[in-house]
Formats: sequence, C-alpha cells, structure tokens
Amino acid sequence: MKNTLPAKVEPQFHPLVQSVQRPLVGRLHGFLQTKGGMFRCFDRGMRDLQTRRDEMIDLLKAVVVANTKYVNKTGHGKQKVETFDEIIKLLKRTKAPSRIRLQPKNAGAELACKSVEEVLHDLRNELASASGQLVRSFQQGLQYLTSVGQVGEITWHSKDVCRFSYFENEIIDQQVGNRRREGNQWKWKERRMFHNRRIVHDVMNARRLGVNSRIKKPERVQALIAVIPRWLKSSCHIVAGQEIRVSVEERSATVDEWENVEEIPRVESSYKYDPALVIGNYVLTAW
Repeated sequence: MKNTLPAKVEPQFHPLVQSVQRPLVGRLHGFLQTKGGMFRCFDRGMRDLQTRRDEMIDLLKAVVVANTKYVNKTGHGKQKVETFDEIIKLLKRTKAPSRIRLQPKNAGAELACKSVEEVLHDLRNELASASGQLVRSFQQGLQYLTSVGQVGEITWHSKDVCRFSYFENEIIDQQVGNRRREGNQWKWKERRMFHNRRIVHDVMNARRLGVNSRIKKPERVQALIAVIPRWLKSSCHIVAGQEIRVSVEERSATVDEWENVEEIPRVESSYKYDPALVIGNYVLTAW
C-alpha cells in the first residue's frame, strides 16, 4: 500500500495515523471472498472514524473548559459560563476547530464494477486516507487552540530539561457601582471581565508518565483525562519534574471590547513538583 500520510500531518502524529488506520485496513482482509463483505466492512470503518471525529471535537472543547475558572462577585445567581462556545465568544473568535465530514471519494458504483483485488486495493486506500484526514483535523484543532491562547507547547532542551507553556482563563462577573431603587425594583449594572494568562514553566528532572499514573491530579484534570478517547490515550502523557522557573503573561478583556494588552513581567524562581498533560509537543493543561 502506498504511503497515505497527508503531507500536512506533523511527523509527531504519524504513529497516530498508523495506529488508527491499521486495524481498519486489516479488517478488509477478512472479507476477501466477496465484494459485498468488503463494502460492509468499509462502511463500518467509516462509521468508526466518524465516531472518533466526534470524540476528538469533544476533547478539544474539554481542554478549554478545563482551563477556565469562573468567579461570581455580583452576589447574584447569574448563569455560570462553562461551555466552549461561550468561552470562544469571549475570546472574540468565531472560528471553531475544524469539523470534518469524512467522505469516501471513490467507493461508489464505479468501484463495485471492478475485480475483488481492485476493490480491496481501493477501499484500503480510502480508509487509510480517511484516517490521515481525521488526525490532520485533530492537529489543526490543536493549532487553532494554540493560536487563540488555549493550548500551550513544550520544548525539550535535553532528555530531562524542558520548557512548557499553558493557559488559564478566568471569567469574573462583578457589580459596577451601587444598586439603586426605582419604584419597587432594584437596579444595578454588572460587568464581565475575561482574563487570559500564559504561564511558562522551566522544568528539570522531567520524565514522561502515562495519563493514568498515580501522580496527584486536581478534579479538573481528572475530568479532562476522562474525556480522552481510548484511541488517543497512548499518545498522551504527563510530563512531571522539578519546576525551577515560572513566568506569567496576562491580558484582560471586557465582554464588549478588548482593553489594552498588558504583559506582566512576573518571573519567579521556585523548586516544586510540576506536572503537565501533553500530546506530542502540545500542552493541554498543567497544574
């Protein structure tokens, strides 16, 4: 079978493409006697990829939610902001991670007229191509979240020294001024502030652990790990070591308009245990 890895898939994700496509392609060989059996197997494989696509989108949205803290300072029971779409709106971005519909290109009547060998060859390539398309879409979703300040990156300076960044969102609802009484009503103004922080950690004695390792994890990280689908778990790791330096950059916005972006040159030296959840060179969260 020819190399079907899409050119735009980063090398770090090539093993993921292969792990997705290998079992799907392998199933076809169990139906070599009939073209009908191969087409049924192909349909099952495409439906499996569609399910994985939905799981992939759920994970990308869960990353943003896991990194967002809501604070209500109004003293009133305003609805908590907790969905991906609401947070992206506060970022003043409308473009969501790529949603793809996996469509076979050549699995129609023209293919059904061909020999069993040709059907096997073409359906195999279709499944391999769709697997690559799925992983490329996941990669594009991570790149999008990186561009809007929701997913960080990790760089290894040696086998056990790294620098990684991650992001925190804080949404604060607060009352502006005093309440005033008009007739039989109390009226007041509220303001929603959105803070987005980029946090950079330098870590030594770093090592990669499995996502199910016994390292202590806060509830939000446990919830995020629970969303990682089984087919992606082997690609995700926890990187943990001794934090030796941390720096923070912050920008703030109101719900209506961005204020001036202010980078806060806060740099601290520290020495504490410092874990992050990563997939490839992307940092989903840290704690």
